[in-house]
Amino acid sequence: MNATLASVTEFAPAGPTRRQRGIRVPQLLLSLLVVAVFSLLAVWWQASTTSRVPVLALANDVEVGVPLARSDLTEIYINSDVPTAHESPEFADLFVGVRPVADLEAGTVITGTMFRSSSALGPNEAMVGIRVDADEGPSGLVVGDQVQVLIGNGDDGDGAGSVEVLVPDAIVEAATLNRDGSQLILRLRMGLEQAQRTQLVADDVVVIEVEVSGPPSWSVGTPTQPDEEDGS
Repeated sequence: MNATLASVTEFAPAGPTRRQRGIRVPQLLLSLLVVAVFSLLAVWWQASTTSRVPVLALANDVEVGVPLARSDLTEIYINSDVPTAHESPEFADLFVGVRPVADLEAGTVITGTMFRSSSALGPNEAMVGIRVDADEGPSGLVVGDQVQVLIGNGDDGDGAGSVEVLVPDAIVEAATLNRDGSQLILRLRMGLEQAQRTQLVADDVVVIEVEVSGPPSWSVGTPTQPDEEDGS
């Protein structure tokens, strides 16, 4: 009996024993709630330190050379720390009637370099839209450049065909490549009779550049617009 008691005493832990308590569910939920609150506060603080500014953008898809309408313009907000060129919505009326120099999608943030100021057609003038293969027109054309529109008249018998100049001095109003870069899309200003002839044979013409005189793209900051310069 004494031996048994001694062995039990020998292996018994010293000091008072404590019962192991499990984690209570309300305490766990409270801890998770505190973490969530602090996370939301961190997100709010980050958002409040980044200001947003209103900018002018396109409300609709627009096509090259087609004047903008007021309904094509809208106001969106962007982060002020994003280094994006933009125009203020207060300048919206100044963009009504300008012509895009390329096809643009809805939501595009507007800058002056995307457009040129419209000008009225003069007496006996017309606009002609043509598409030529990328290797049948010069790359890098800009608004205001002067080009010639040519058409070949076949082989003269010596292996070299003759060329007819349909338009010696057409002015580029818009120039862009299609999506895959295979065609050059041009909008040209020329005389009315020249436009009629060009349109009839538009599938067979080629274009060459004869004078690089295009003005820089239009922007709000330009003090004198092309319309005012030519009196139109």
